[in-house]
Amino acid sequence: VVIFVFNDPATADSYTLALHAALPIGRSEVNTRIELAKAFFRNERFGDAETHLRALLKIEPEFGEAHQWWAHVLEETGRNERAATSYTRALKYLPKQASLHFDLGNVLLKSSRFENAIASYRKALQLKPRYYQAHVNLGVALMRIKQYPEAKKIGRAHV
Repeated sequence: VVIFVFNDPATADSYTLALHAALPIGRSEVNTRIELAKAFFRNERFGDAETHLRALLKIEPEFGEAHQWWAHVLEETGRNERAATSYTRALKYLPKQASLHFDLGNVLLKSSRFENAIASYRKALQLKPRYYQAHVNLGVALMRIKQYPEAKKIGRAHV
């Protein structure tokens, strides 16, 4: 797989159009499409990432990594409730990925769904006990529901 990253939007747009024309939808394009979606996401080209992820999920609806990146796009574009749904769907296929539980916790925290966020952070920590940022965010979520003693305990343990 070859990924091109361009600083000039006009050049990138012309290559994007050429790639779209050259990539028919089919099972053999799964790896190419996910890598393109990631590259577009990393370059803040969320619309292009969305295009590839939609096409990919049509041909591989059970591809957890595609659901994960779709959730990232939704979160970055402010669609947090839909992102939470997509992270949950990704976890159906990748249940042991601590970072997915953490990401779900983050969108739940942003949506003021604190109890659910706490459960997600706890699951991330169950899978990866030394996940420092999950400890921090768990403490934040606990403070938001006024569970100060537990939040303080977590803070002391990870300072």
